Amino acid sequence: MKKITTLLFCSVLTALSLRADVLFQDSTNYPYNNGCIEGQGQWYCFYPKATTNLDALVTNNVLLLNSTNHDEVGTPTNGWVNGTFFNYASFSLNVSKLPTDTNGGYFCQLQNNNDTNDCCHVFIERRDTVIPGTYRLGIANFDTSYANLIPPVNYPMDLATGITYTVVILFNNNIYDTTFGGSTLWINPSEQDWYNESAGNAYSPGVGWGYVYGLDTSGNLGTGITQIGFSPYINAGISNVMAGTDFDDVNTTNPPVIGIQPQPGTNYSGNSATFYVVASGIDLTYQWYDDGGALQNGANIIGSTSNILVINNLSTSDSYYVVVTDYYTNAATSESAAYTVNDTLTAPFFPAGTTAVTVTNNVFTYTSLTNMAEGTDPCIINGILRRPTRRIPTRQWQGKPARS
Repeated sequence: MKKITTLLFCSVLTALSLRADVLFQDSTNYPYNNGCIEGQGQWYCFYPKATTNLDALVTNNVLLLNSTNHDEVGTPTNGWVNGTFFNYASFSLNVSKLPTDTNGGYFCQLQNNNDTNDCCHVFIERRDTVIPGTYRLGIANFDTSYANLIPPVNYPMDLATGITYTVVILFNNNIYDTTFGGSTLWINPSEQDWYNESAGNAYSPGVGWGYVYGLDTSGNLGTGITQIGFSPYINAGISNVMAGTDFDDVNTTNPPVIGIQPQPGTNYSGNSATFYVVASGIDLTYQWYDDGGALQNGANIIGSTSNILVINNLSTSDSYYVVVTDYYTNAATSESAAYTVNDTLTAPFFPAGTTAVTVTNNVFTYTSLTNMAEGTDPCIINGILRRPTRRIPTRQWQGKPARS
């Protein structure tokens, strides 16, 4: 947790913002020719340095990163000149495929000229996700390998494939600044997010608090950032890469877009249903509705103003949808998910595809066998029959071991 800054430091931030400067913007080199991006504009291959595979590709001005490629590319070759401690960078990210490894890996790094010092890394992971089929981004101040260091700090929001997010990074290399030294990560930030971070306000959940810090200690706090690099450890498209001395130099805004829609379903009366929505937008808020209007939290409803809605003790069929609104009041409405509630009494049955389970264990040890059935018979609890577990008792022997 970063400490609250002083008014003097806020004054320094204000002074720096007046001297803001865009240090790099790849759109000034557009349009790129489709194909290998190395050698176009200021892009070059920084690893492997000896032999390049020429497989860092660009299509329609989007740098395509693929986990089967080899070249890591960076920009620019001659380095940019930054006269302040603050190094802001941003890019648009559209992930096409989830990482196969839960912990993923880094795909973006801020570094000095010619990659002699790595100052911070941005990671993609499936660690900490709540909604199925999503990923998260994390930040760390790693100088070298992260295998034995503090893990990246993940941004607390599930992200969907197939839609675009604005990723903003700050690296402050002031070795005397114990409050802000190191890296900060925003995703689709608003000015309020930046203000709360720059003022040193302690994190508090809610709109305007969308940032996380790298918690590991960087040995490169005195190193000036002069380039941004991307590694092919992710399946994604990168575009609109920028660097500057101020937040406003690099931040872009887009209206909300929904990537994962609420899904329809069927369940028995008395059970619960869970609906998810995942969207991209600036400081999003949520409001769920059914056929009767806006939902409110109560005994049977949880999360009416979050991206996860839970309806407990289902009684009647209904349709549910959510309106997603951003910081600037732009809104997007999800598809309507029809949910059918079956209140017909049904004898217990095993779902189709249920197979017997074979358990192998050592003799005279505990073994647990459980069968689960569905139905709406009055003897069913919450629509699920839980048969008693049969346990084979342990026998204690003295003297010679028992025979099998």
